[in-house]
Amino acid sequence: MVRTFEEVWLDLEKLKGKTVFTLVHHVKSKVIDVDSRGMLRRSERWNQVKHIDRSAFKRAWEKLAIDGYCRLSDTWKFVCACLALLPEVEYSLKPGTIWLSKNRHDFGKPVEKTQ
Repeated sequence: MVRTFEEVWLDLEKLKGKTVFTLVHHVKSKVIDVDSRGMLRRSERWNQVKHIDRSAFKRAWEKLAIDGYCRLSDTWKFVCACLALLPEVEYSLKPGTIWLSKNRHDFGKPVEKTQ
């Protein structure tokens, strides 16, 4: 059974104050705040603060729930990196994809599968 986005958002709220690395280029971002509107993060590469709307996370999660996978894209690099921290999500760099898995892992510890 796939969790609702509201359940997923409760986990994503735990990222406040944590560091998230993008999956491909390992760009480091500090999650400054998470609230009902979205997530505020500071990218180490660009040294700028950016708001990521909650709806971006919701769209990516809905794609995972419906299709079972989501391709990494320029638009969703950070979003996918956050979702890969969820216990039911795994990822691969070739091709750049996150997907729902039957295997579960600890929250905050992404699992990469290689071919």
